[in-house]
Amino acid sequence: MRFKVNHLTRYFYSEPVRLGRHWLRLRPRSQDGVQLLHFDLDVEPAPAGRSEGLDPDGNLVTAVWFAQVTPRLQVRCQFEVVTERTNPYHYLADPAPWPVPYPPD
Repeated sequence: MRFKVNHLTRYFYSEPVRLGRHWLRLRPRSQDGVQLLHFDLDVEPAPAGRSEGLDPDGNLVTAVWFAQVTPRLQVRCQFEVVTERTNPYHYLADPAPWPVPYPPD
């Protein structure tokens, strides 16, 4: 099966704001029968900087930061994946205990 996804998020502010760092988790992983064919990420206003890395769960995270004030923020993401999975529930993880037990310290 092939999927094409177009995602758009827009924020409009009543007056110009200074944007902090944003961490974007929009890129699907290529693994376990899923292949990423195309990925495009566009952020407006153009970020002053951009870096990519992995979070603790192995997801690709794009960090963007800004130098100027702006009355809006727009994030557009387009990607295409192909999957060989036939079971839509293949991804479900075992249930975690609730609440999660943390050590006393």
